[in-house]
Amino acid sequence: MEKSKIAILVIGLLIVVAAVAALVIADTKDNTVLTLGKTKYDLEDYKSYGKVWYYENNSTATSDVDTLANYYGYYKTFYKWAEKSGVTLSGDELPAALESGDAEKLMADYELTSGEYMRVKTEIALAEKLMNNGYELGKVPSNVEEIYKNYINSSNYLETSYYLKPKSNETVEDYMKMIDYRVFAIKIPSAPSGEEAEVVETSGDVSGDISGDAAKAQRILDTKIQAQDVVAAIKDNMANGLSAEDAFTVASEGYENVTRLNLYNQSYMDNGDLDHMSYLYSQRLLNSQTFIYYSYYFGLIDGDYYTDMINAVTNTPKGEFSDIIEANDVVAFVYVEDIRDGLEGEDLDSFRNEAATYYVNAYSDRVINKIVLSKYDFNTLPIKVREAEEAAKAEISGDSEEVTLTPDVSETENIEEVPTEET
Repeated sequence: MEKSKIAILVIGLLIVVAAVAALVIADTKDNTVLTLGKTKYDLEDYKSYGKVWYYENNSTATSDVDTLANYYGYYKTFYKWAEKSGVTLSGDELPAALESGDAEKLMADYELTSGEYMRVKTEIALAEKLMNNGYELGKVPSNVEEIYKNYINSSNYLETSYYLKPKSNETVEDYMKMIDYRVFAIKIPSAPSGEEAEVVETSGDVSGDISGDAAKAQRILDTKIQAQDVVAAIKDNMANGLSAEDAFTVASEGYENVTRLNLYNQSYMDNGDLDHMSYLYSQRLLNSQTFIYYSYYFGLIDGDYYTDMINAVTNTPKGEFSDIIEANDVVAFVYVEDIRDGLEGEDLDSFRNEAATYYVNAYSDRVINKIVLSKYDFNTLPIKVREAEEAAKAEISGDSEEVTLTPDVSETENIEEVPTEET
């Protein structure tokens, strides 16, 4: 081969090698962790978001890279979409100012300036404003509900997000119906003093003890019979021309009013009040953070009673009464007054906002680079290092204590499902 041709080949190879080397070097210097369309966010922005979360939830904050990446990508997506849609924050929606000593704590424990903290908090507030009202504010397509329905019907979303168990031929449209219903509850009488060892005479020469359990069973049975009598009275009054509302009002005379919580807004409902729910959201109400919060942390909701009540509502035909429900200190029954096609009120608002949330999340052209993102470990924050050192000292000295963390269920109410992203 001629020397000139060899020289050209060598030069060409050197150019290729140099180009590849330049790409490798550029890649090692690339700190982009998130790309939204043409907008890129670097590792420092991600670190700021993570530091804010640790500052506000240090005891329960996770160091799992996937979880942190998904939450970061989710919030930045909605912040960017809100910005593009012209969403702004009014005075009372802006983050509260830091209090005395907070700025010093942020810098000393989390290596975060007060200005950076307020920037992230403002972006989060803007993102959450869009999450809460994406249908009205997000400038989504007019057919966004249909797009969302198609997604639900092509996935297992009815099971995973709405906690329903659809039959093979059922679609989301089958569950988009409103139910008007009334609940009538009667309190089971409390045990009288000394019931535990009550002695009674029976037929013939036989006498015996009625245990507390047997006496309680009798009180429950008596109360169920009363409830059946109330059902019969309501039916008779309605057959004679009274409206359902008036029939329930008449039937409630002589009975103590038994209030309950409306699971949508936690307002109190009187015995026999007209209430509503949809088939679509019925089971999610029972699985919601709010229901768990009120039933287990405050004890304001009897979980068994509300579970049986909602199941009775969704399984009773229009114009019919349910079987008698028994749960703890009450027996009750449900009357389904009306069933209508389509969603209304809170349920319609919720569905539209979920449709908008799905659309924003699915059509934001988001790419997360977890390789770059994993370069930073939040356990290196000064406060985490100090906690680790203190825990190690306590373990060595034998003074370590087991700590049970109570989850703050209110922190994630706005996020139904955070998608998993890969590079």
